[in-house]
Amino acid sequence: MGSIINTFALPITGWMIMTSRFTSSLLIVMILISCAPSTHQGGFNSPDPATKLHAIHQAGETHDTTATTSLVEQLDSDDPAIRMMSIQALERITGTRLNYNPYAPAIDRQKAIHHWVAYVQENTPIPPKH
Repeated sequence: MGSIINTFALPITGWMIMTSRFTSSLLIVMILISCAPSTHQGGFNSPDPATKLHAIHQAGETHDTTATTSLVEQLDSDDPAIRMMSIQALERITGTRLNYNPYAPAIDRQKAIHHWVAYVQENTPIPPKH
Protein backbone atom coordinates (compact mmCIF):
# COMPACT_ATOMS: atom_id res chain seq x y z
CA MET A 1 0.00 0.00 0.00
CA GLY A 2 2.89 2.35 0.78
CA SER A 3 4.29 1.96 -2.76
CA ILE A 4 0.97 3.05 -4.29
CA ILE A 5 1.02 6.28 -2.25
CA ASN A 6 4.64 6.95 -3.25
CA THR A 7 3.78 6.39 -6.93
CA PHE A 8 1.07 9.07 -6.82
CA ALA A 9 2.99 11.43 -4.53
CA LEU A 10 5.95 11.87 -6.90
CA PRO A 11 3.98 13.27 -9.88
CA ILE A 12 1.96 15.57 -7.62
CA THR A 13 5.12 16.85 -5.94
CA GLY A 14 6.82 17.40 -9.32
CA TRP A 15 3.78 19.31 -10.59
CA MET A 16 3.74 21.45 -7.47
CA ILE A 17 7.44 22.28 -7.88
CA MET A 18 6.92 23.23 -11.55
CA THR A 19 3.94 25.40 -10.62
CA SER A 20 5.92 27.02 -7.83
CA ARG A 21 8.83 27.78 -10.19
CA PHE A 22 6.49 29.23 -12.80
CA THR A 23 4.78 31.39 -10.19
CA SER A 24 8.13 32.59 -8.87
CA SER A 25 9.35 33.42 -12.37
CA LEU A 26 6.14 35.26 -13.15
CA LEU A 27 6.43 37.24 -9.93
CA ILE A 28 10.02 38.24 -10.73
CA VAL A 29 9.02 39.39 -14.23
CA MET A 30 6.13 41.44 -12.81
CA ILE A 31 8.45 43.10 -10.30
CA LEU A 32 11.01 43.95 -12.99
CA ILE A 33 8.35 45.39 -15.28
CA SER A 34 7.00 47.57 -12.50
CA CYS A 35 10.52 48.92 -11.84
CA ALA A 36 11.03 50.17 -15.39
CA PRO A 37 10.78 53.91 -15.90
CA SER A 38 7.42 55.17 -17.07
CA THR A 39 7.72 56.15 -20.71
CA HIS A 40 5.00 58.79 -20.63
CA GLN A 41 6.62 60.56 -17.67
CA GLY A 42 10.16 59.87 -18.77
CA GLY A 43 12.78 61.80 -20.53
CA PHE A 44 15.46 64.24 -19.61
CA ASN A 45 13.11 66.45 -17.60
CA SER A 46 11.86 63.75 -15.25
CA PRO A 47 12.42 64.33 -11.53
CA ASP A 48 13.16 60.60 -11.20
CA PRO A 49 16.91 59.91 -11.64
CA ALA A 50 16.29 56.37 -12.91
CA THR A 51 14.02 57.70 -15.64
CA LYS A 52 16.58 60.34 -16.61
CA LEU A 53 19.31 57.70 -16.74
CA HIS A 54 17.11 55.55 -18.95
CA ALA A 55 16.58 58.45 -21.38
CA ILE A 56 20.31 59.23 -21.39
CA HIS A 57 21.20 55.60 -22.01
CA GLN A 58 18.68 55.32 -24.86
CA ALA A 59 20.04 58.47 -26.52
CA GLY A 60 23.57 57.07 -26.46
CA GLU A 61 22.56 53.60 -27.60
CA THR A 62 20.58 54.93 -30.56
CA HIS A 63 23.10 57.68 -31.41
CA ASP A 64 20.26 60.20 -31.17
CA THR A 65 21.80 63.42 -32.46
CA THR A 66 18.63 65.33 -31.60
CA ALA A 67 19.34 64.67 -27.91
CA THR A 68 22.74 66.39 -27.76
CA THR A 69 21.38 69.65 -26.33
CA SER A 70 19.53 67.79 -23.58
CA LEU A 71 22.59 65.67 -22.85
CA VAL A 72 24.78 68.77 -22.54
CA GLU A 73 22.26 70.22 -20.06
CA GLN A 74 22.60 67.04 -17.98
CA LEU A 75 26.37 67.60 -17.69
CA ASP A 76 25.55 70.27 -15.09
CA SER A 77 23.54 67.87 -12.90
CA ASP A 78 24.18 67.57 -9.18
CA ASP A 79 24.05 63.79 -9.62
CA PRO A 80 27.45 62.34 -10.64
CA ALA A 81 25.79 59.28 -12.19
CA ILE A 82 23.74 61.49 -14.51
CA ARG A 83 26.86 63.47 -15.44
CA MET A 84 28.83 60.29 -16.13
CA MET A 85 26.10 58.69 -18.26
CA SER A 86 25.56 61.95 -20.15
CA ILE A 87 29.19 62.32 -21.16
CA GLN A 88 29.31 58.67 -22.18
CA ALA A 89 26.22 59.16 -24.35
CA LEU A 90 27.69 62.33 -25.87
CA GLU A 91 30.93 60.51 -26.61
CA ARG A 92 29.03 57.71 -28.35
CA ILE A 93 27.10 60.23 -30.43
CA THR A 94 29.90 62.71 -31.25
CA GLY A 95 33.09 60.72 -30.77
CA THR A 96 34.54 63.21 -28.28
CA ARG A 97 34.45 64.15 -24.59
CA LEU A 98 35.82 67.68 -25.09
CA ASN A 99 37.90 67.18 -21.92
CA TYR A 100 34.78 66.93 -19.75
CA ASN A 101 35.33 64.98 -16.53
CA PRO A 102 32.12 64.25 -14.59
CA TYR A 103 34.07 64.05 -11.32
CA ALA A 104 36.10 67.25 -11.75
CA PRO A 105 35.46 70.28 -9.53
CA ALA A 106 32.44 72.35 -10.57
CA ILE A 107 34.58 75.19 -11.98
CA ASP A 108 36.39 72.79 -14.34
CA ARG A 109 33.13 71.15 -15.36
CA GLN A 110 31.64 74.57 -16.18
CA LYS A 111 34.52 75.36 -18.54
CA ALA A 112 34.01 72.07 -20.35
CA ILE A 113 30.25 72.62 -20.50
CA HIS A 114 30.85 75.96 -22.26
CA HIS A 115 32.94 74.05 -24.83
CA TRP A 116 30.08 71.59 -25.24
CA VAL A 117 27.52 74.36 -25.74
CA ALA A 118 29.70 75.89 -28.46
CA TYR A 119 30.24 72.47 -30.04
CA VAL A 120 26.50 71.78 -30.20
CA GLN A 121 25.76 75.23 -31.64
CA GLU A 122 28.40 74.77 -34.34
CA ASN A 123 27.46 71.19 -35.21
CA THR A 124 23.68 71.21 -35.00
CA PRO A 125 22.14 71.76 -38.40
CA ILE A 126 19.46 74.42 -38.57
CA PRO A 127 16.19 72.84 -39.69
CA PRO A 128 14.84 74.15 -43.00
CA LYS A 129 11.98 76.66 -42.91
CA HIS A 130 8.67 75.39 -44.22
